[in-house]
Amino acid sequence: MTSTPILKIPRLTIIALALFALMGWGFAYLYFSNTRGHLDFQHHAVGRDFINVWMASRLTLQGHVVDVFSPARYLAAAHAQFDQRLPLHFWSYPPTALFTTLPFGAFDYLTAYGLWTVASLIVLLAAARTYVTNRTDLCLLMASPAVATNLVMGQNGCLTAALLFCGLSAFDSRPRRAGFWFGLLTFKPQLGLLIPVAVLASPRRWTMLAMAGAVGLGLVALSIAVFGVASWQAFFRDTAPMQSTMMTRGVGPMQWMSPSAFMSGRVLNLPLAGVIALQAPFTAVGVWLAWRAYRSSAEPALKSAQLMVATFLASPQSFNYDLIPLAAAALVLARGPRSLVDSFAAVLIWIVPIAVIPLNFQGTPIAPCLIGLAAWRLEKRISEPRTSLT
Repeated sequence: MTSTPILKIPRLTIIALALFALMGWGFAYLYFSNTRGHLDFQHHAVGRDFINVWMASRLTLQGHVVDVFSPARYLAAAHAQFDQRLPLHFWSYPPTALFTTLPFGAFDYLTAYGLWTVASLIVLLAAARTYVTNRTDLCLLMASPAVATNLVMGQNGCLTAALLFCGLSAFDSRPRRAGFWFGLLTFKPQLGLLIPVAVLASPRRWTMLAMAGAVGLGLVALSIAVFGVASWQAFFRDTAPMQSTMMTRGVGPMQWMSPSAFMSGRVLNLPLAGVIALQAPFTAVGVWLAWRAYRSSAEPALKSAQLMVATFLASPQSFNYDLIPLAAAALVLARGPRSLVDSFAAVLIWIVPIAVIPLNFQGTPIAPCLIGLAAWRLEKRISEPRTSLT
C-alpha cells in the first residue's frame, strides 16, 4: 500500500504568516508602551477586560458574589477598588466561569494580570502540543495575532482555545476524554455551538455528548454549592438581560471587535430583524459545513479545522480575542496542495483578529466573508481524496 504524501506549508505563506504575527505583536507593544500605571491611554484598565477577571474574583473572595452579577453594584465596586475613571464594564459569564478566576483576586491588579498572562500562555502551549504536532506550526500558533490580541485584552481566549484543542485532539481516540474537555467549555457555550452537530454526525460518539453534559451539569451543581443559588438567580435576572442589551444595542468597541454576521448587521445599522436575517444563513451554513465535515472520511485535522471555522460563521456572538482557533485552522488550510487561493484564505483568517477592528470601524464589516472563504476552501479539501497533513 502506498503512503499518502505529507503536505507542507509553502515557504512564502510561512513568511506572510510570520510578518502578520510580528504586526500583531507590534500593536501589542504600542498598546503597552502607552499605558500609564494601571490605566491605558483611554483610561481603561491595562489589559482591558482583565479588570473583569480581577473584580469578579475579588468580590467573590470578599463574600459579595451576588454583586458580580449586578452590573450597577459591580461597576460601583470597580470604581471604589480600582479607579473612578474606569469606563463601563460588567461581568457577562455564568457562575461556573468564576472557577477560572478565583485565585487572581488575591493579588494586586498588575501582579494578577501578569500571572494571568503567563498562566494563559502555559495552558495554551500545553494544549496546543496535543493538537499541533509540527514544531513550525506550534511556534506560529503561539506567535499568532490572535494570541497577541487575547493577551492585550486580558481575556480567556487562551483557555477556551486550549479546551477546544484538547477536546478535538481526543475526538476520535478518546471520546469520553473529549467530552470532559468540551464539558469544561460550557461556561462559554457560543464557542462549543457546533460540537453537538459534530458528535451527531459521527458514528458511535454518544458517550462524548453524555460526558460533556455530565461535566457541564456537574459544574452547575458545584457552583451552586460554592457560590449559592442566589448567584444563578442574579445571573438570569441581571447579567443575561444586560448581555442581551449590549448585543442588540451596544455601540463602540464591542461592535468593532466582533467578526460575526450579527454584529456586521449592527455595524451597517440594520434593524434588529435585518440583523437576525443576516446572521441566519451564516448559522445555517456553519451547521451544514460542520455536519458535512464529520460525516466525511477526511483527515481529522481538516474536520476539526472546519468545525472551528464554521463555529465563527454560525455564532452570533464572538470577538477578536476568541479567535485563536481560527489561527489553528489557518495553519491546517495553509498546509495543503499548493493552491494560491488556500494560502490567501489562510492568511486572511490569520489576520482577522487585528483586521476586524479597523474594518468594522470604517463601516466595512467583511470579516464573516473572510471566514466564509476559508470555510469554502476547507469544504473543497474535505471533499477531495484523503491526504495526510501531518
